[in-house]
Amino acid sequence: MAVRRIAEISAVVVGWLVSYTYVIHLVGPYADTCTQGDDSSYLASVILSALTVLLSTALIALGPTRSRWFLVPHVGTLVIAAIILPGYLGRVTIHGHFICAGSGYTGEYLTVPAAAWHRLYAPAHMLLLGGFLCWAWFRQNAADLQANMR
Repeated sequence: MAVRRIAEISAVVVGWLVSYTYVIHLVGPYADTCTQGDDSSYLASVILSALTVLLSTALIALGPTRSRWFLVPHVGTLVIAAIILPGYLGRVTIHGHFICAGSGYTGEYLTVPAAAWHRLYAPAHMLLLGGFLCWAWFRQNAADLQANMR
């Protein structure tokens, strides 16, 4: 029984540690130079972020629900997302510019139309990060919410 409990707690800790890498996937393409219009770092960002969310969710779901303090570092992730994603949402998703324009690059990037998936970059990150954090918060606070409803 003790071994199982240790395994569950370890899974939760590893799950949260993996979730903290999300910010790297978010900032990586933003720091990219968009050399010759290469958009592969943006695609890798969305794929790695999705894998991070899936793995973190699976590991966190294995353990106890009382680990709400692990959510605190994600305040920084939300702040960084709030700084980075609006540029992509406005320039790429809404205006349809090439994805490098979302990082603040101008000139030729404002004349090149966005690929179909470029427009989904910011909304995908918003759904992945928002969905994960909402799930994690409700999971961590489910017992308290149920107790207050009685």
